[in-house]
Amino acid sequence: MQNRDTIPFFFEKQVICGKDYCARHIGKCVVVMKSGLFIPDSGKILYSYTAYPLKLGAKMRRTLVIGITVAVIVIIVAGVAALALLNSNKPSNPSSTPTPTASPQATQTPEPISEQEQIRDAVVTFIQDNHARTSEIMTDLNWTGGESSSIPGYVTYVYCSGDWSVTIGYPVVLNPIYSVNASYTSGDVTVTWTGKYENGAIIETNYCQNNLVVPTAQEMIRDTAVEFIKSEHVEVARFLEVMSWSGGRTTAEGLLGYETYTYTTRHWTFVIGYPVVPNPSYDLTATFIAGNAAVNWTGTYQNGTVTESSYSQNNLDSMNSMMPSTQEQIREVIMNFIENNHAGTATYMQNLSWTGGIVDQGMMVGSSLYNYQSTGWNVTMRCPVVPNPSYTITVTYSSAENQIIAWTGTWQNNVVTEESYSFTP
Repeated sequence: MQNRDTIPFFFEKQVICGKDYCARHIGKCVVVMKSGLFIPDSGKILYSYTAYPLKLGAKMRRTLVIGITVAVIVIIVAGVAALALLNSNKPSNPSSTPTPTASPQATQTPEPISEQEQIRDAVVTFIQDNHARTSEIMTDLNWTGGESSSIPGYVTYVYCSGDWSVTIGYPVVLNPIYSVNASYTSGDVTVTWTGKYENGAIIETNYCQNNLVVPTAQEMIRDTAVEFIKSEHVEVARFLEVMSWSGGRTTAEGLLGYETYTYTTRHWTFVIGYPVVPNPSYDLTATFIAGNAAVNWTGTYQNGTVTESSYSQNNLDSMNSMMPSTQEQIREVIMNFIENNHAGTATYMQNLSWTGGIVDQGMMVGSSLYNYQSTGWNVTMRCPVVPNPSYTITVTYSSAENQIIAWTGTWQNNVVTEESYSFTP
């Protein structure tokens, strides 16, 4: 620090209303010399002096620093507040681009299918609705194809999906009648169907299937047990010759760990129960009730073996005159099959009263022939004279003018196999 005696004047000359100011550090004071009154006679100026402590100057400097600091702080705070306000107006995730709002789009109307495709789908639905088991081979159909050939005056369309093929042909005329053929082939399973489509109506003219019916595990167990009962109890065998079972799973809702299947046919009820475990033992019950005659049988099935648990029968002899013959039972099974599998045939099956029986073939041996008639219906059955024969069967229905229904097939071991069918109402 400089000596107080050598501190030079800090001289600032201002002319304000003719007055001059000067200041000088003297000790711990600041002496301000203020020009005052001019005395003309002496040619001198009378000055007045005022001393201010230096600490007042320090205080002034400190006040100035504090003021500047406060100003800086205010500026910083204002800047931070402005930055926060700016950030609050930005998206929460500045790194991501805002997803533009999708503009509304008009709903696209599916392209309408052609008339031929509509006919194809209608025929497929008809087959499913009128022929048992075909729905099992009509899942997930995805058709391809279209017009296959065209000759003058006639057009053919072919569609395929998996093992199915549908062919539609029609003449090029106003309001044509469409001829339709549908076929399915997979291994030894075949289905063929022919018919006509006109003005929204489908008329079936022929249907044939082979090996389409595949018995379930429960059905095979049932049939195995029936054969066991027939072989072990000959007095019951005649009541088990022709069986047309209906039924299936009858497990009570909510019951876990145990399955029940129930099947019924003429006078018989067959129940299968088993726990849901690997390789279970099946509990079997067969009951026959007709009038005052009854049969009760229980047993088990496991690993292909039937074991009898109990058997009883009452008054079976009283059934001899009531029980239809084997051939009559087969006839009823065939008629039920046609009615259940071919739409429109039930109309012609009301109040049937059959006559007929075995036909004398003279000297012909080795086979038996049976014929039955009822109000336009004619059923003919032929079988070789062997144990467990296969019956070849023909069924027709005719009005006074023409033949309306023709069916052919076979029956063996309670299995009906259709070979051909035609319907011309």
